[in-house]
Amino acid sequence: MNWHKELSSVTSEKGVMVLVNDYVQTVKPEIGERLPGHVLDEVSDARDLQALQHRVVQTFMGNPIYAVDVAVQDLCVFVIRASSKAHELALRKMPVVKRHDNIFASSYEGDSD
Repeated sequence: MNWHKELSSVTSEKGVMVLVNDYVQTVKPEIGERLPGHVLDEVSDARDLQALQHRVVQTFMGNPIYAVDVAVQDLCVFVIRASSKAHELALRKMPVVKRHDNIFASSYEGDSD
């Protein structure tokens, strides 16, 4: 499976979480023993995903051996991209505030009596 291609086609935050959890479960047998136990926890929302991203990046940056571990590098990149995708989808849900054309015009401009 091309995880990055799947991620690019996800259309909801929940879909991102499901895909991240599937990815983590798929790579856990290969890299789980090389990482601290708390790093690969399941995510249920954007806050959990942000925390996962932080743990993965901190772990990656904290041990030089991971610089040559392609599987850990892939995990790091995927989690960062997933977090970015979740953020992008969340922004799409935010209401658009329309700008009023002349909000600074005084209400008495036409009243010069």
